[in-house]
Amino acid sequence: MGYIYKLFFTLLLLLGCLLNGQNIKVTKVQDVIRLLTNQFNSYRTYRCRFKEISRGRFLKGYLKYKKPHHLYLKYFDENSVPYTEIYVSPKKLYIYFIQMRIVCEENISKENQQHFKAANTSYKRLLMLYNFNFQEAKTPVTVLSENEIKKFRLTQNKSPRAFHFALTPKDVSIGLDYYNLWIDTRGFIRRSRSRTMDNRIVDIYFYDIEKNIDIPANEFLFEVPAKARVIKNSLLDNQKKN
Repeated sequence: MGYIYKLFFTLLLLLGCLLNGQNIKVTKVQDVIRLLTNQFNSYRTYRCRFKEISRGRFLKGYLKYKKPHHLYLKYFDENSVPYTEIYVSPKKLYIYFIQMRIVCEENISKENQQHFKAANTSYKRLLMLYNFNFQEAKTPVTVLSENEIKKFRLTQNKSPRAFHFALTPKDVSIGLDYYNLWIDTRGFIRRSRSRTMDNRIVDIYFYDIEKNIDIPANEFLFEVPAKARVIKNSLLDNQKKN
């Protein structure tokens, strides 16, 4: 469950970094920070697909977000079998492990709401927790090599181009000692690559990105499936102990 929490928190940070989808001119790191701050309110909904690789394990899925506090993620394994669903609302977090038929139901207390109020505060946390630096030239670079396109099992033959940033934690206790982001010229995050303190590389590629589309509210509602086992308030309690 700790793995799901860390991946979920990373996705929240990434979602909070989304810019306004317009062409941008970047000449220094402060330009990105300015855009993160000034243009965050440009979208009301967001939807994308992603593929994730960690220690040779392949997952894929999609993400939906609707302001102010609703988030939905669904993961599939390498054989396209549904794996996990995550629902976030202002006061509840549900993680449904589909194959095991286990539901983790979490009450989001005021103490933890800063982590789970979707993207409203996450970009601020990103700026607070990390230092930004250009990893390469201050011009867009290829996001994926030919081998990486195959590794992510993408049907496309050409990689997008994006600005490559290296983020370093201001506090080593954050848990990510290596964190890279690729932000394209429209202002969308296309890839994230991080290494956790236990030396696990998490590589995520984002595609089919859409914003300000109609997403029905009922797509963010969760009903506990019949015969599923419900575990309440264990995940956040474990995180506090750790």
